[in-house]
Amino acid sequence: MHKIKNVTKLYIMDTSTTQALFGPLSRKYCDWFYWLAVISFIFMFLTVVSGLYGMLMHKMKSEYIFAIMWTAATYGVFYFQNRLLYTMCVK
Repeated sequence: MHKIKNVTKLYIMDTSTTQALFGPLSRKYCDWFYWLAVISFIFMFLTVVSGLYGMLMHKMKSEYIFAIMWTAATYGVFYFQNRLLYTMCVK
């Protein structure tokens, strides 16, 4: 147990490794958030459209409708999160 504490202290004290792994990135990486937001919005839109098409053309069970709504909501949260991060990164 004592060795584990020493190893932990060694990694915590090594600020160059910590900064390299968890430190802030430059502003050139802000575009990643933008493109992730675009991709997630496209997937959310396609999920909603295909869900509506499936509900109107085929009588779907409620389990499928719930799965489609859950998937669209997940893409919606992912879109909002990346849009928010992009906004914070740019400002």
